[in-house]
Amino acid sequence: GSEPLSHVLSLFEDREGNIWGGSDAGLFRLKDVNVTTLTRQDGLQSNSILSILQAKDGSKWVGTWGGGLTHFTDQGKLTLNRSNGLSEDAISGLMEDDAGGLWICWYGEGASLLKNGKFVHYRSREGLGERVCGMQIDEGGTVWVLTQKGLGRLVNGIFVAVNTPGVTNAGALLIDSQKRMWVAWPGGLGYMTKGHWKQVVAEPDASKQKMPHQIIEDSRGDLWVLRDELEVQRIRGDQIDTFALPPALGKLTYGGVILNDEIWITFRNGVFRASLSEFDEVAGGHKGMVEYVLYNEVDGMRSPAPNNPGIPSVSVARDGALWFATSKGVAIIHPEHIRRNTVAPNVVIDRVTVDKVACAPEALKNLPPGDGELAFYFTALSLTDPTQNRFKYRLIGYDKRWIDAG
Repeated sequence: GSEPLSHVLSLFEDREGNIWGGSDAGLFRLKDVNVTTLTRQDGLQSNSILSILQAKDGSKWVGTWGGGLTHFTDQGKLTLNRSNGLSEDAISGLMEDDAGGLWICWYGEGASLLKNGKFVHYRSREGLGERVCGMQIDEGGTVWVLTQKGLGRLVNGIFVAVNTPGVTNAGALLIDSQKRMWVAWPGGLGYMTKGHWKQVVAEPDASKQKMPHQIIEDSRGDLWVLRDELEVQRIRGDQIDTFALPPALGKLTYGGVILNDEIWITFRNGVFRASLSEFDEVAGGHKGMVEYVLYNEVDGMRSPAPNNPGIPSVSVARDGALWFATSKGVAIIHPEHIRRNTVAPNVVIDRVTVDKVACAPEALKNLPPGDGELAFYFTALSLTDPTQNRFKYRLIGYDKRWIDAG
């Protein structure tokens, strides 16, 4: 709460680093706030954020739903909207080119280039009559776009379709460090190199197809495809690993970023953070589940996710802070400022049942052999954030390794 404190009578720090106090108004707790938020009170014209771009000069561009485009600089902020040149007030994508131009993708359809204070608009007449879900610039300076209809490139002011057989309802685009242009769609994944198209993943079963929203490359050259329904694909050379993440994250995916060998992904229920080495452990069969941290309203977020995916929906600022698009402002996380709780909570066994009948723990010493059901009910208390508790169990002499229980 935010009630004023008066007459603090006592203070106590618990083993997890929380400060507890007693006052004439009752018991209170002080805890770290891991997330701060930029909102209308800070100059945004709308709290519904779709896209965020860290510019090369250190400034930030924030695209909103209904509030136009806001430019944050060291000197202040400037908002662009329909009254001063924007085609729409809903901006779903942002990209900076090497010539100082800012490409703006509209939620409705098409894109525009803002350069030297002037707009050049690309709509149906210029071959771009759909919403753009991906935009990249190749080494030669050619602008490429991805819409649900497929891939296109800018030639003499017109976006020309490029043949990519099998691609339907496309969702994500990336040019990697090897200059391959990757396209992801619900039914597969492929890339184009030197004008040749190759499909590397195909999912013909419509019930198993999952919409992609971003492709990311890490420092090792591995590619990560972020899809809805809690699916993450990793492409390492010719090997493709698919990871299923826990339902607690929410089924919708919005975007992500890799920073310092950690992957951050915005899901419906908050921001997911995990070390890349966790995925190596799971892929190698050493673990059953990726260990992660989830940031949400408990950590100070006003909303755990945006209303719709944007490109990009998360950006890394020069100071190392992560800016996330949400439906209630820009959520800012400074990873180096977060104090990780490494204290394992005490586990308590609530009860034990044998064939669904309660059994005293001491009676287990004389339990006869059989093929019935033996069940242990347990929990653990963390005063910092109980929702972050993760459980594993192992029955010595029966289980060969620890079993992830979520």
